[in-house]
Amino acid sequence: MSIPVAPIIPIHEAASLATAGAQSAAPAAQASPDLARKFQDLMHRTREDTAAPLVQGQAPGDNAVSRILQTQQNEYTQMNDAMLDFVERAPGMSQMENLSASLVMMQKATNLHVKTSMATGMTKSANKSLDSLLKNQ
Repeated sequence: MSIPVAPIIPIHEAASLATAGAQSAAPAAQASPDLARKFQDLMHRTREDTAAPLVQGQAPGDNAVSRILQTQQNEYTQMNDAMLDFVERAPGMSQMENLSASLVMMQKATNLHVKTSMATGMTKSANKSLDSLLKNQ
């Protein structure tokens, strides 16, 4: 059994094909003056010109990342308060109540960990996108 292999062309033919392809693409790569003007206009706009309008009740500087971080902070605070409450109530609980409350706390902690992992992924993704944008400029 033989595996079909594409024929290998000589190097001088490959070079002439590459040169012909580059020459045929060159006219398309040249920008029209109108397109160049539009690009320059976009580059000179300020952030206020291009920023999305604020949602009613949204403060300047409030964005998705800050809302995610604030939500995570609130959830950590609630989780900490719930754990402290559990520690205070645990001595007066029966074994079944203690086990049940422990399982609820583990479930809440797991959910919080998953949400934190997703939020971290979102912020890292946004950071990588911004880094890539800044590198390309």
